[in-house]
Amino acid sequence: MRQLQDLFADLAGIDAHSLDPAANLLEFGLDSLILTQASQALNKQFGVKVPMRALLEDLSSLNALAEHQELRHVEL
Repeated sequence: MRQLQDLFADLAGIDAHSLDPAANLLEFGLDSLILTQASQALNKQFGVKVPMRALLEDLSSLNALAEHQELRHVEL
């Protein structure tokens, strides 16, 4: 979970400790441009393809991302 928090905090320009894992990513002030960057960063850092649209829908929180089947094998 820590790596996900760090990744999204870096993209949003906020402190990782302020990210509530259960909150919707949009609540952190992330917009579609940043979510597109997040999608690319998830692929680069973890080798997992998560479409930007999924970050708006099914995988819209850090908890949901951590439980995502393709990320379960990654040490977060």
